[in-house]
Amino acid sequence: MYVITHPHCLAHEMGHAHPESPDRLKVIQQVITQLSEQYPLQPLNATQAPLKAIKRAHSDHLIEQLTAHAPTEGYYSIDADTTMNPASLNAARYAAGSGLLALQMIHQKQTISHTAFCAVRPPGHHAEHDRAMGFCLLNHIAICALAAATDYHKKRIAIVDFDVHHGNGTEDIVADHSAIALFSTFQHPLYPGTGVPASADNIHNYPLSAGTNSHQIQQLWQQRLLPDIKAYQPDLILVSAGFDAHKDDPLAGLNFEDDDYYFFARELKSLADELCERKLIAFLEGGYELNALSRSVKRFMQGLLDD
Repeated sequence: MYVITHPHCLAHEMGHAHPESPDRLKVIQQVITQLSEQYPLQPLNATQAPLKAIKRAHSDHLIEQLTAHAPTEGYYSIDADTTMNPASLNAARYAAGSGLLALQMIHQKQTISHTAFCAVRPPGHHAEHDRAMGFCLLNHIAICALAAATDYHKKRIAIVDFDVHHGNGTEDIVADHSAIALFSTFQHPLYPGTGVPASADNIHNYPLSAGTNSHQIQQLWQQRLLPDIKAYQPDLILVSAGFDAHKDDPLAGLNFEDDDYYFFARELKSLADELCERKLIAFLEGGYELNALSRSVKRFMQGLLDD
């Protein structure tokens, strides 16, 4: 499996007390080091996403605003939750570029793997076509999906998002796109308060009540979400892998457990093996309790790697 990241993703930070901190990626890098002793991981440094690819997902206005406000020192606050430091815009461009590199690598004739995990930050799924918000500057998974449709001629791209927060940005960008479908579970009501009802026929949202537990989420996947994805017959699976639905995470109220993330990975890998010539790319989104994040990412990656 390709594991793609970049040092700039560690340099981005939004203040000492902000939950979306560089420590998130540091604990994941420790997991990657541990797993590399057991599994064949191929680490890669991301390249920056070119503006052409970014502009498929985002308006010129947003790009101009981010560029104009990128600080040379200190911080610039986009909203109450989202701040830029001098490394932030570069970090977001490398994070967006990770998905483009993953597409390139899994489509090589002599590829060593058809699976990639993009261990990047800032996260991306709240960034809308014309607005950065919710810790997110650029929407990495939407940029990847649009590149897959345009450059790799994919006809049925499934985006699966199991972050605890609704990926309003992804829905905003891909709604009504003929080659992309979004399948998303999230706690509702919760920030950002979107997703109910879904905005288009290619958006499949499964809102969850606070307290939803391991048994309930696996049952929903088996009875509804997985059959819906299979009926769509995707030729590529992209995953917004948020780990903040864990019962130990402080920012929400779902009760997922470590092994749920193994279950998610196993089921999605099985679908990719069956339908997508094994092609699957996952992106780190949320997850803010460091111990739970570390354990959950480890189980998720093991689920992608186990035969």
